Amino acid sequence: MEGREEQYKPCIRGERLYGRGSYDMLGACAVMIRQMCTLKELKPDCQVILTLSTTEETVGALCTGYMTDHGLEGEFAICGEPTNLAVSVMSKGVLRIKAHIYGKAAHSSRPWQGDNALLKAYDIYRRICELPFAGRSNRYFQGASINLSMMQGGVVMNQVPDYARMVVDIRYLPGEDREEMLQCIQALDPDMKLEVTGTVEAVELAGNDPYLGRLKLAVEAATGQECKCIAQHGAADTAFFQARGIPSVEFGPCGFGHHGPEEYVEIPSLEIFSECVRQMILRMGR
Repeated sequence: MEGREEQYKPCIRGERLYGRGSYDMLGACAVMIRQMCTLKELKPDCQVILTLSTTEETVGALCTGYMTDHGLEGEFAICGEPTNLAVSVMSKGVLRIKAHIYGKAAHSSRPWQGDNALLKAYDIYRRICELPFAGRSNRYFQGASINLSMMQGGVVMNQVPDYARMVVDIRYLPGEDREEMLQCIQALDPDMKLEVTGTVEAVELAGNDPYLGRLKLAVEAATGQECKCIAQHGAADTAFFQARGIPSVEFGPCGFGHHGPEEYVEIPSLEIFSECVRQMILRMGR
């Protein structure tokens, strides 16, 4: 959703910094930039690279994807997504489709003489939600996330629409085959035309990854508490790193309301996040 004008003017209330993007993910970006400025004094035994993406929310392939396709390398990547100081080791993939559905026109007073394309479209969406990939679960997720994002059809009020199009945003679990998913959807209506408008690979980091182990130790050293691993329903730039064989996680400060009118980041968590990153840099050289 679009932000209100006042959301672009940062405001501190108590220990919270309110403002658009404060939690997702400008707070983490600010911490990482500051960490880069301290590397000379820290003198790490590893090379630290900071990348900032301006299109992560829309077309990440234009920034992080482009960099990883053109030589950006590393042993481990942290994407400063909002995770409330937990480490996200899994995220759903994206399959976004536009479906063109065809029916038969008729007069509205005799709908039984036609084939309402809008009703067909909704029925197809409902049946997509019942396909096997939609209900499969793992240790983090109970199933896929399937959203009917857009639907259009009809020309005049007194006619049964003979054409409809809808956009369905599917967030699928790691291990699913996108081509197989598309085949299952197509089989619901062989006359339907499917158009893939966006994809992102699902991400899963092995629990025994050595760099994940180091990050857990870094978090525990900074917080004094056991590091918690989670999974994210949304996708992130971790997908581009993983595609190039670079283990990656989402990890960021505490807050609430990203993309909403009351977005905020908790200021004390920024300092904790900073110390977590510092501890991880120190451990990367070991």
